[in-house]
Amino acid sequence: MKRVEWLFRLTLVGLLAYSAIVMVDLDHERFPFFSWSLFSKVPPATSQDYSVRFTEINGREIDPPIYFPRLKDFIKSANSPQAYSLMRQLGADLDLGRPRAAMSRTLYEQTYLGSLQSAHYEVVYRKFDLKERFRCEEEGRSGSECFLEERIVGEFDLGR
Repeated sequence: MKRVEWLFRLTLVGLLAYSAIVMVDLDHERFPFFSWSLFSKVPPATSQDYSVRFTEINGREIDPPIYFPRLKDFIKSANSPQAYSLMRQLGADLDLGRPRAAMSRTLYEQTYLGSLQSAHYEVVYRKFDLKERFRCEEEGRSGSECFLEERIVGEFDLGR
């Protein structure tokens, strides 16, 4: 019986010592002592990007506006990763007032909007919750309700 009692006391002292070491500094973990606060430190699942949304195409007003990736009926490469990258670059250039914004715009229009006769489009900064945005895409929604913040950084007319 003494051996069991001794093991119990040793285990209890060990757990108390482990807890004391862990609780001393909850912001830093030292192997093999962990505070087990991993998930309380995960940043919010938000992200941001720039995109292009169209309010008019070939003289036809679009209400609600449609973002570029949903223009598959008008533009074959609407879901292209290169188009997404160029939209991000164009948005950042406009938002930060970079001189190369005009060049980015010309490249975007020549590469991806050549099949359109005319269009009115806005370059938009978007901030969103990743899970909510994924749900919106699954449900076929893409309007303002899918974003935490939308801000127009540039507005342009094509073919006028």
